Amino acid sequence: MNFLQILYPLKYFISKDGFLYKKARDYYRKYMIKHNYIALLKHDFRAGTGYDLNLESPQTFNEKLQWLKCYYRDPLMALCADKVQARTFVKDKLGEQYLVPVYGIYNRVEEINLGELPNQFVLKTNHASGQVIICKDKNKIDWNYEFNKLKYWLNSNYYYESGEWVYKDIQPKIICEKLLGEKVNDYKFYCFSGKPEILLICFDRQYNLTMNYYDMNFNFLKLKQSSDNSLKQVDIPNKFELMKSLAAELSASFPHVRIDFFMIEDQVYFSELTFFDSNGMEPFEPVEWDYKLGRMLELPKRNNL
Repeated sequence: MNFLQILYPLKYFISKDGFLYKKARDYYRKYMIKHNYIALLKHDFRAGTGYDLNLESPQTFNEKLQWLKCYYRDPLMALCADKVQARTFVKDKLGEQYLVPVYGIYNRVEEINLGELPNQFVLKTNHASGQVIICKDKNKIDWNYEFNKLKYWLNSNYYYESGEWVYKDIQPKIICEKLLGEKVNDYKFYCFSGKPEILLICFDRQYNLTMNYYDMNFNFLKLKQSSDNSLKQVDIPNKFELMKSLAAELSASFPHVRIDFFMIEDQVYFSELTFFDSNGMEPFEPVEWDYKLGRMLELPKRNNL
């Protein structure tokens, strides 16, 4: 039994909102990542996927993502994980026309001048996953609350939460982007050594997130992760071939990366590069897809030591 298992039953007694428990958990994770990283990964992996992690001879997609965390380092991956630096990478590779317009990039919350911003925009950090504030009417937002959230995010290091080394040394910043619209679909290409193999489309993120998987001939795949909803087959997007070619161009330097795009009114925008999809700890249904994707990922030579 580890430290957190001992502390867990007491979390609501230690603090009404679990604050002290959370602080203890954060301290424990930081300690383990620094001193016993692989043991923590194995614990998290078992809890997430339901099976034991094999780093000596990884076979599944999730296992191979953990291997890449442990044994492979490419400085370009860390650069592209930084959402500010990734814009330069995409501009150099594809051109500026695929970048979402930016209103500002800030080092501190105090630099944000709401009076200079349009009524609608998006604020997000550059050094983590899921840290996004969508503003549809800046006059109806509790900015004290949202700015305090941003300050907390800026002072956090996502590496100690996820174990994804690409985030460890990113200098935290806030990006203010144009809000593209209400009905924006996400197109996520799973690429292996520059070859797109699987497309995940996310529909209706705001109200009823639905996720469909396709092969590169746009055949619907009976595949899901966790509790994803799934639609029946839909029409092929007008810009499918364009996005596929852009994904191939951006992914050419990496053994694996997920290349994400937005599309609105036939305009394609780059979203992000993701090197450890779902942190490599989310089960597939059916489980055979964990092995199919694993066979697509050819591991590079170990280089972290």
